[in-house]
Amino acid sequence: MIKKEISPFLAWFIFIPTFFLSIITNMSQMSVMVEGAYGSLGIPLPESDIVSAGKIIAVLILLAITLLGVLSGGFKRLEKVMSGLLMLILICFILVAVKGLMDWRTWSGLLKGLIPHIPENIHIVGSDSVRNGFTQLRQ
Repeated sequence: MIKKEISPFLAWFIFIPTFFLSIITNMSQMSVMVEGAYGSLGIPLPESDIVSAGKIIAVLILLAITLLGVLSGGFKRLEKVMSGLLMLILICFILVAVKGLMDWRTWSGLLKGLIPHIPENIHIVGSDSVRNGFTQLRQ
């Protein structure tokens, strides 16, 4: 669609940042997977700034499991599970919102939040000065 609807220059302008962004996103997801694997096994996570053999092995095992799941057609099943979980989150969100809105204090809090007010002056810890609530600047 990008190739047909817009110029090739703009297509590359969109593709290149998206490619690098997806690499960074996958790196962060792998980091979360490693932390989750360590946590689910009850193993304390090594210090974050040290690359250890255990971390490398964990990354390679998780990478192999992920690739095996995706390449074996498991991605479609995973999409269904994730869609179901998103629907569960949506239902829980709606239930919490309905329960909260049934309490009259919620409505009064919502209405109070619509009325602008100047906050109290805030004492700055470690000094004798205060931060003015009106300007939020030091006096």
